[in-house]
Amino acid sequence: MTCNHCGQEIKQAHKETLSKHKLTMLKAAARTVMETNVNDFSLHESSNITDYNNFQKLRYHGLAHHVRLQNGYVKRGSWLITHNGWAFLRGELNLPKWVTVRNNRITDRSSELINVRDVYYGSEVVHTIFEYFDESGKPVGPRPIHQPSLQISLI
Repeated sequence: MTCNHCGQEIKQAHKETLSKHKLTMLKAAARTVMETNVNDFSLHESSNITDYNNFQKLRYHGLAHHVRLQNGYVKRGSWLITHNGWAFLRGELNLPKWVTVRNNRITDRSSELINVRDVYYGSEVVHTIFEYFDESGKPVGPRPIHQPSLQISLI
């Protein structure tokens, strides 16, 4: 799907859920923070590309965040665990079962809440597949629908 005004591709919304794999990465990051006593760690040294890409999705749930410098700029490649991240790992915080994301922004949250125990002990409420939605919010399935756009020649 493309924008009628500028021609940019509009990405479809998808659900992001918390999985055992994502929480295992968060726990590993928490161990690093506790060992170093510094809530600032880099994913580049200790993870493969799959882990790196999945860890970044924890920010949709408010569990991890980029480290910001005093001037407000992001410290490239550095992450921290948020207060909510620590509380969730301790089992003190419940989070929405899923969030819907479009263009890197949360557009919807589940009203059903889950706890870290639900994720680790195989609760049926946690799904690890993407679900895509059309413009009206209607589910379109586990894969996005690609509609080829018309190419306009400038020559």
